[in-house]
Amino acid sequence: MKSFDVVSVGVVGWEMELLVPAMPDAAGSAQVRERRKVPGGAGANVAVAAARRGASVALVGVIGQDAAGTDLCFQLAAEEIDIRSLVRRPGMPTPLLLSLVDDTGSVRYLEHLPEQARLAVSDVPGAASAFAHARVVVISMVGPAAAAVVVARAARDGGAKVIIDGAPDDPRCLAALLALTDVVRADAEDMAALVGYPVRAPAEAIIAARALLLCGPSLVAITLSDGSTVLVWAGGAMSVNADVRRGLVSPEVGAGFIAGLAVALSREITRDQAGRHTGRPAVATAVTDPGRAAGRMDAVEQVLALLGIEPGWPQKTPQISQPW
Repeated sequence: MKSFDVVSVGVVGWEMELLVPAMPDAAGSAQVRERRKVPGGAGANVAVAAARRGASVALVGVIGQDAAGTDLCFQLAAEEIDIRSLVRRPGMPTPLLLSLVDDTGSVRYLEHLPEQARLAVSDVPGAASAFAHARVVVISMVGPAAAAVVVARAARDGGAKVIIDGAPDDPRCLAALLALTDVVRADAEDMAALVGYPVRAPAEAIIAARALLLCGPSLVAITLSDGSTVLVWAGGAMSVNADVRRGLVSPEVGAGFIAGLAVALSREITRDQAGRHTGRPAVATAVTDPGRAAGRMDAVEQVLALLGIEPGWPQKTPQISQPW
């Protein structure tokens, strides 16, 4: 029996968000209107977002054996996140991430992320139980690519679906990682590393995603510079408009979307159940899958139903010729 709907793997630390009226100049200052301190880092953001969607969640990452790390453990536990697979690294301060946000929505980031705060290959066996009992494992690609491959293999061996967020730092690990991955979430910068060229428009995103689908994943989600996300799978493609996701603040936008993907993949939901959950039917074009039970929703439909997303394109998917 699987204990966790979602296991999130990635950077874990404290995040301090400072709200200011306007960004200061290089030599200037700004009055902080509001501040908040919350668990942060890609791994923690996804874990918190998934837990708040009602999923059972475990978190895998590295924090310090300091007071900040202990306080962080209490805060994560209060979110009902399983923290038994967190590594407490001696002699290392718990990571701190600072975001400065002004009234226009512009953001500047500062981070204190010690090199030891990245999950190493030697850390993975300590989380073996979490991977063995997971339905979905989300790997936020900040850290050694070799460790990500080991995590993905452990997840697959345990029967879990694998989502990667971002691109590996070592291109030599790319093929092995994609072969073990079910869903890829990437932004334009990530795509340059994943496919070798920048992605700026929906048509380019579809072509690039089709290339990734040939390597193993069944779904690719690409976030463009305007904030919209293009979803591509074997049976079609669609766009999620940026305004659909409005209301989720800066780093939580990506985390909330990825958490939605993970929660959807972790659950088998009938169309009626999804309708009760969201208050409206799913809107995605069905993916042909002769192996699935009648009346069941495919992964894309589940994601859309859980997130309440409507497509930004007409029902007819644009036909784009492939470059190969």
